[in-house]
Amino acid sequence: MRYTNNSNLPAPVCRAIEWVDSRHSKGEAELSCTGLKDSPLIDYLKNLHVEDIVVDYASRLWSLYGTIMHSILSNFSVEGDGQLLEEKVYSAYYDPEFRISGEIDYLVGNKVADYKFTSSWNVLAGVKEEWEEQLNIYIDMLRHSDNPEQAKLAEAIDSADICAMLRDWGPRLKAQIPDQVVMMPVKVWEPAKAEAFIKERIALHKAARALGTMPPECSEKERWIREEDVAVQKESNKTPSKCFKIKDFDDVKSAVEAANAYVANGEKGCTESNSTVRVRKTDPRRCIDYCDVAEFCPYYQHRKEEGDGWL
Repeated sequence: MRYTNNSNLPAPVCRAIEWVDSRHSKGEAELSCTGLKDSPLIDYLKNLHVEDIVVDYASRLWSLYGTIMHSILSNFSVEGDGQLLEEKVYSAYYDPEFRISGEIDYLVGNKVADYKFTSSWNVLAGVKEEWEEQLNIYIDMLRHSDNPEQAKLAEAIDSADICAMLRDWGPRLKAQIPDQVVMMPVKVWEPAKAEAFIKERIALHKAARALGTMPPECSEKERWIREEDVAVQKESNKTPSKCFKIKDFDDVKSAVEAANAYVANGEKGCTESNSTVRVRKTDPRRCIDYCDVAEFCPYYQHRKEEGDGWL
């Protein structure tokens, strides 16, 4: 991987970013926990174009800030305060030929915690699915760690938290989020569910590597596409007559029902004969702004050429 410095950042900042990138490695494993739950296509393209990937230092600043916070917290951990602190865990239990690695931020007694230097929006939206997956992979890796002492510690774990430190918190958010650090409980999976999930992810990555050809396109979840709203669109109009934001409802189905009721009531002249109801999704933000291998991805490049044909 090569770096550009379009923002002309000072040399110490650039060196720190390179150190952070090297620190976030899989170590002596086939994949890290992050890589395991991520797309096989991204892993394939990173391995194929390892010498060609170019990133700008400025795009790595949030990662640097998060690592600084982790480093400070690690320095202030004391013996007896936690049984595992910023410690690597390796496991080959799931597949002897496919060792995976992870790094536990904090484990004490029956609780494991992961530090997240994140946005207030993520707290308002609730625990991310990938956060829940990550912590449960960690817990199950501990159960089957190559290190027997680590495996012993896992026997007591029955709770997990995200310690969310909000990088954009301010008084304007105090009514919704009283403090700028929020402990977010995470559901701990049954061992059978965690093991099945990990084995499924390993199988996907092994299959992609065995193919020797381009793996399938990333899923909508992996491309960060989400269902945004339900639009009522009259055939005669360029813009929707009404949009129902999915976040304002319990689920997509409820938003669709509200849109159908809007049409059934003839609001703004909408009828079943002149209007359609459709779920609209966001653009693939990861592909557009956050994927290091987007320029090498044939699926993304094809959709990009189509203009608005993202989905």
